[in-house]
Amino acid sequence: MVVQRVNSWALAVLGVSVVIAVPLLYWRAIRTIAYLNSYRIDAFATVFIVLAVVSLCRVTGRRFTAMQYVGKHSMNMYLTHTFIFGYFFHDFIYGFKFPILIFLALFATSLLLSICIEFAKRHIGFYRLQGKVVGIINRVGRLG
Repeated sequence: MVVQRVNSWALAVLGVSVVIAVPLLYWRAIRTIAYLNSYRIDAFATVFIVLAVVSLCRVTGRRFTAMQYVGKHSMNMYLTHTFIFGYFFHDFIYGFKFPILIFLALFATSLLLSICIEFAKRHIGFYRLQGKVVGIINRVGRLG
C-alpha cells in the first residue's frame, strides 16, 4: 500500500474552515446573536463551506462528479432561477411550504432547464460559433 502525503496546507484550511463554518451555521440556525442576521452570516459561512469542500477534495484526492456536473450548469441555473421562482413557476415552487423542499424544487427545475438549454446550444451550433468569434477576437488582438 502506497501512503500518500497529504498537503498540509489543504488539511489546515479544511480544519479552520470547519471550525469557523460550523459555529456560523449554528448561530444562524438558532439566531442567538441579534445583530448577526442570516444575510450577514450566509456570506461568511458560504466562503468557509466552499473552502472546506475544496480542501476535502485535495486531502482525499477524490473528485465529486455530482458537483462537477452541477458546476457545468451553474451559469445557466444562476441566470434562470429568478425567472423560475419569480415569474413562471411561483406557485409550484412555493407550494412545497418548507424551505428545504422549496430549495430542492428550485434546484431541480433550474437544473432541468439548464440541461434543455445546453441541449439546444449543442444542436444549433452555439459552441462552434463561439469558437469562431473567439478566434477572430484573438487574431485582431494580435494584430493591434
